[in-house]
Amino acid sequence: MFVREYKFAGRFYPEKPRALISMLQDMFQKVEWSQKKIRPLGILLPHAAYRYSGVVSMSVLKSIEIPENIIILAPNHSGLGEDVSIISEGRFVTPIGDVPVNTDISKMIIKNIPQVIEDHKPHIIEHSIEVQLPILKYMRNDIKIVPILMKRMLDENLNRIIAKFKEFVSQNPVYCTLFLSTSDLSHYENNDETARRDRLLLKYIESMDVSGLKGCMEGEKISMCGFEPTALNMEICKSLGASGGILRRYDTSSAYDFDYDRVVGYAGVCFV
Repeated sequence: MFVREYKFAGRFYPEKPRALISMLQDMFQKVEWSQKKIRPLGILLPHAAYRYSGVVSMSVLKSIEIPENIIILAPNHSGLGEDVSIISEGRFVTPIGDVPVNTDISKMIIKNIPQVIEDHKPHIIEHSIEVQLPILKYMRNDIKIVPILMKRMLDENLNRIIAKFKEFVSQNPVYCTLFLSTSDLSHYENNDETARRDRLLLKYIESMDVSGLKGCMEGEKISMCGFEPTALNMEICKSLGASGGILRRYDTSSAYDFDYDRVVGYAGVCFV
């Protein structure tokens, strides 16, 4: 059985369980949410260090009903391995407990979507899924995940994958659980330019306009790192009946480190 040990504790979030829980509790308390929780079809969360983007993620997670099973669509930053790689069995270790892979859903995806290939190599060194797990586990202890990494790819390859996923969810409604895509937005521009560019991106994310989002990224030369996972998430959610994205929180790294010259943007969005 594949066991993916945590590798980014101590950098992206505390490694010691007590310190991690304390940080998660503090993030939870900072988020105000008194309304009835919603059940989105998908969500978009960042994957930066918790000191920068944890409250953004918590702003989404505190506002929703979190199901037991979560399909995570994340960017493959290293470029290793297959275009779309999955782990079909095993567990991810976190400082506050293990998160098992949902083998049934993972193997059904592999069976029905040939572009999704079992490949452990890129998962071993990738942080974008790992960063989601402690906060998800804190919010719901019994979660199971389907971990999927996606490389940068040509439009025609992405469109084929989107079509196969839409076919899969339409034919297997029992597996339609929460889709979580993860991406940071603009990278390393100054604060004003980051905010301007991210406003443009968020307009298309909130309207779930994949072609508009792609055009905006290319036209403005925006380094959104998780376009493919986010595009797939939006198209799946639209096929399941979602009509728009609700922005729960937007923030930038400058709010926490006061560096206004090299700034990264973060957004938390629910697709409903």
